[in-house]
Amino acid sequence: MKILHLFSNRRWTGPAEPVVNLSTALHRAGWDVTFACGQEHKGFKNAVLQNAQERSVPTRIGLRLQKHNNLIRDYSDGLRLRKWLRDDQFDIVHAHLRNAHVIAGLAVYAWPGRSLQETHGSDDATGCVR
Repeated sequence: MKILHLFSNRRWTGPAEPVVNLSTALHRAGWDVTFACGQEHKGFKNAVLQNAQERSVPTRIGLRLQKHNNLIRDYSDGLRLRKWLRDDQFDIVHAHLRNAHVIAGLAVYAWPGRSLQETHGSDDATGCVR
């Protein structure tokens, strides 16, 4: 099973470490994991990408995956991601952070045979799917 993790940020902030830890654990357990995160910006290091690479998680660059929405850039990322999904046949796209969900939604919108499901925690153990 091929899993693509999308993280829409380049900074090593609160949510970054659990996402990289999850990707690392899945990779070490034998899952086919690819990790993509925000690009470097004007010479600032991409600490998220660096941490993932230090842990030997397979990474992929090519999407901007910015933290904040930008209609033109997000649409462009959605088109690139759609090509990735078509060419690489990922089974699961795990979108972390709000803009990663937006971009994943753009990638699967109006594409026959694909759907986007968001799972959110809830009070019961099963969670809910919207």
